[in-house]
Amino acid sequence: MNKRRSKRNNKKRFWLTAIAAVGIITISSYMAVRVLAAPENPMVEEQMAQGAGAVLQAQLERAYRQIEKSVSGNDPAILAQEREEAKREALRESLGLDPRTEGVPLVAVDAGHGGADEGCSFQGVLEKDVNLSISRLLKQKLEALGYQVWLVREDDSYIAKEMRVEMANTLGVDVYISIHQNSSEVETAAGVEAWCSTNAGSSESERLTRLVHSRTIEKTGAKEREIRDGAALCVTGKTQAPACL
Repeated sequence: MNKRRSKRNNKKRFWLTAIAAVGIITISSYMAVRVLAAPENPMVEEQMAQGAGAVLQAQLERAYRQIEKSVSGNDPAILAQEREEAKREALRESLGLDPRTEGVPLVAVDAGHGGADEGCSFQGVLEKDVNLSISRLLKQKLEALGYQVWLVREDDSYIAKEMRVEMANTLGVDVYISIHQNSSEVETAAGVEAWCSTNAGSSESERLTRLVHSRTIEKTGAKEREIRDGAALCVTGKTQAPACL
């Protein structure tokens, strides 16, 4: 019982620390752009499927095929476990991630959009660039606090949202935070809102999202907008770890 309570408390402290970092770096981006989010563009996704995302997918598929040849044993359960572990290590190596340290949470920080998918814009400022700037700062803050961070998009490249989720689930990340900006035709619209899945079994995602949302409002002084149901969104609805957008 004490061990379980301790684990919950450690997770709570981890989230609170991560949230504090989000609050610290969100204020600069909030002041730079009157918060503008655009949904993923299906036409762009189709075009970019032939680009960097397709190259990465092809690399992973080759690695996975090699894994199928190398795993051993006849027990289906052991075979499945070996396969997942081998896939995880192959993906970590492909992404250039250091080996995981036991007890150190792995945080996925996802800069939305990228490449030809610019997201929304305001007076020449592109959402994809703001998302990436925030994500890089958040990565620095979290690493300085001792956490391992996987920056899903490290540059101005396009990665399909389905692939982002697949990689996060394969890596077994502990938390998934997706960074986006909002758009509105109403010039006075401003503030911070958050999205998460409210489906059954998503209570940890809801809890994470409420904490991120409240601490961001507290740190920035921004107008508080609502927390919305993101069960239909790919990164919040299909990521196995607690996730918020």
